[in-house]
Amino acid sequence: MTLPVSRRALLGGGLGIAAAWVTWRVWPSATEGDRAGPVMNTLERAVVSALLVAMFPSRILDLDPLDLGVVEEVDRLLKEHFLPGQSTALRALLTTLEVGTRIARGRAFSELSLAEAQDVLDVWAEPGVEFRRMGFDSLRVLLGMAYFNAADVKSALDYRASCGKGAG
Repeated sequence: MTLPVSRRALLGGGLGIAAAWVTWRVWPSATEGDRAGPVMNTLERAVVSALLVAMFPSRILDLDPLDLGVVEEVDRLLKEHFLPGQSTALRALLTTLEVGTRIARGRAFSELSLAEAQDVLDVWAEPGVEFRRMGFDSLRVLLGMAYFNAADVKSALDYRASCGKGAG
């Protein structure tokens, strides 16, 4: 029987998922279930920080996404706009990215240089593995919502929410 995916890819993917699940269960958020406190734990915040730097480098708008409170905005979005099961799935995806990168590259995603992190994201963005691509798209939308909602980003883009006569 010929599989459309190699055994090596299946084994690597299975190990990555297993490692991410174990890591996620071993280091759960201290406030899991407490919707009044932060949703993401320290590991997840580190991954979000690394993702923000890789996806929105400061050379583009001359704004450092880590100075804009975007990590906190991501946490707020997870808390206020996602059901607990949905935010848990996104948090597991962050852990999968962190641990899977450690398995594949010998270092966690949050420890990579900008160029290395962007290389990993390029791999995740490829259409070859559907679940990985869907994960990348989910993270890109979530982080994009948080980043482009920052007041300094809106100002740098000269964004105005109103339109029509007298807008501006």
